[in-house]
Amino acid sequence: MLTLFKSNNLSAKTTEYSECSQNELSGIEMVFECYFKNKVVRCVKIKNAGIFSDNWCIHTETAKYVLKSRWGILGTKEKLNIEIELMQFLKNCGFPVPLIFNNQSNSPFTSYDNKHWILFEHIDGNLFSRNRDELFNAAHCHARLSTLLNNQFSQEYSVYPDENRNFLADTKKIFDKKSSHLDKDMEAKELYFCYKSFLEDTVRELMDQKDNICKRTLVLHADYHPLNILFSDNRVRAVLDFEDVITFPVSAGVGFASYKFVREYLVDCSKDEIQCDGIEAIFHWKNQWNQENPNHELSVYQMKMGAKYRVMSLIYNNLYDWIVLGDTRRNFDLVKQIGSLLEIDEIF
Repeated sequence: MLTLFKSNNLSAKTTEYSECSQNELSGIEMVFECYFKNKVVRCVKIKNAGIFSDNWCIHTETAKYVLKSRWGILGTKEKLNIEIELMQFLKNCGFPVPLIFNNQSNSPFTSYDNKHWILFEHIDGNLFSRNRDELFNAAHCHARLSTLLNNQFSQEYSVYPDENRNFLADTKKIFDKKSSHLDKDMEAKELYFCYKSFLEDTVRELMDQKDNICKRTLVLHADYHPLNILFSDNRVRAVLDFEDVITFPVSAGVGFASYKFVREYLVDCSKDEIQCDGIEAIFHWKNQWNQENPNHELSVYQMKMGAKYRVMSLIYNNLYDWIVLGDTRRNFDLVKQIGSLLEIDEIF
């Protein structure tokens, strides 16, 4: 049996850094000179960046900055321009996001080494500390962010692809598939067969609710989780990483965001605390959403189904890579996502 509500890769309480190599430093200094002539006195790599991006904290004698490099599907100029427009709009609205600097050519991004680079102000703040006031303020900020996004951007902003909505039927096919690739990871294979019937039941449950889950979409921050929010004095100091702002099913976006924060709030709690504090936190998140977005009200049950839908899509990606393609690189995440489905049942 899996052990639930334990620390995972989103449980860090402080930002973690690693030293950069001399080759990395030379390239970063060249890029930074496109913005400012200040000497770089220190540069460290911020851990937990995505597979198509790296983040660097740059120290000069007078200031600190965050330099982000992007490549691949998230690093196109079109994608970056949309993200920059979005963040500049939010900044002008007084929403807590980092300021983006233009380079000496008056462009917000710089191209170097087959990557695109963006320079942000460095914002001091703390990661989520499992504080009740921080949790409630994160819920309010999430609801407010969604209102601002949908008042400004149409749903053609970044469309949630129709083919992604077929993953439930495709997951059922994977369950029926006999594959030699299963033996490439015996530990994951044991876990998979232990919980296969549970996963099959979850897919059936979601297929019954699919139309209800997907019928309403909004422009949402689809990666709103504890490592992407900075706090100060229990208030949200900054929301980060806007590459995953897309048009998304409302119940999935809201349900998944609430789950990510509430499960972190409940790490290492007793079963009684999970039942009591968990439902209070979920109801608060729901109420904050419904108050800010009265035309898109959600029930706790709809948030639960949405959260499961989002998690199951991540499990599908894992199973497809492993069982169909023979690629086990995502398998480290399988135990976490199966645990997420179990946790959702307990929280909601």
